[in-house]
Formats: sequence, structure tokens, C-alpha cells
Amino acid sequence: MNDLFTALCNLLAAEKGVYTQLVSLSRDKKDAVVANKIEDLDNIVRTEQGHLVRINELERERRRLMEEFEALAQKPAAELQIKDIIEICPEDKRPELEAIHVELVAVLDEQVKLNDVNRQLVESRLEYINFLIDTMGEETDGSNPYNSTGADARTREQRSRIIDQRV
Repeated sequence: MNDLFTALCNLLAAEKGVYTQLVSLSRDKKDAVVANKIEDLDNIVRTEQGHLVRINELERERRRLMEEFEALAQKPAAELQIKDIIEICPEDKRPELEAIHVELVAVLDEQVKLNDVNRQLVESRLEYINFLIDTMGEETDGSNPYNSTGADARTREQRSRIIDQRV
């Protein structure tokens, strides 16, 4: 039985490690967005995807462990939470499990906050880009910009626009 709790502690510690790396990458992502470093951002996203694959693997293992805890906790695996496991945990393992749980929750909370900041930064950048497109471009009305002789029939202001239309 102690092996089951040890396996859970090791698994949660591994998840915490991967999520800690994701937090670091999210900070880097924020800096890349602010500095408009698109190539850096692309590399960060690729690295994150590898970490997310690892998180999925660890989550599958955690669900498997929860199925093993089902009989001990006398609760369906789908409803089991770490606090339920802590309640049935042997006294010698309880402090370790509680500490890992608290640390994991703190890392996940930080990740959620960073995700929100990064989302807001990206939205702000997109709003700015849309503003620039609106400012530099014009909505096309579908009319032909050339007259019957082939000369440009647009006004000087219309010709000086950098972008013809929003895509």
C-alpha cells in the first residue's frame, strides 16, 4: 500500500516539474510577445507542445493510479481528488503528499495567471494590428479603380494608402 502512495507522490512531483518548466516558458513567451520576437515565440510554443505531451502522459498515469485508489478510498476513481487520497494516506507519507499537493497547486495557479496575461497581451497586439490596418487601409467597395483609358481613377489620398483592404 505504501508503494501506491509513493508512486502518487513521485508522479505529482514529476507533474510539478513539468508545470514549473511551462511556467518558465510562459514568462519567456510574455517577454517575446512584448518584444515582438516572433521567431522566439514560435520556438517557445514548439517547446511547450513537447511539455504538454509529457503532461498528458503523466495524467494518464495519474488516472490509472486513481483507479487503484478507488477501493481504498471507497469512492469512484472519477470522483477522487488529492484531498481524498490525503485523508487515507499513511501518517508517514501524509506530509510529503500534502507538500507536493500545495506546491503543485501554487505552480498551476501561477500558470493560469501567466496564461491570462499572455492572452491579454496577444489580444492587445491583435487590436493594435487591426487599428493599423484600419488606419492605413481602406474598405474596398468593389469598384474598378481605373477609368476607361486605363489610368488610375483614385484620388491622391486613395492611392497613398499602403494597404488596400483588410483580409
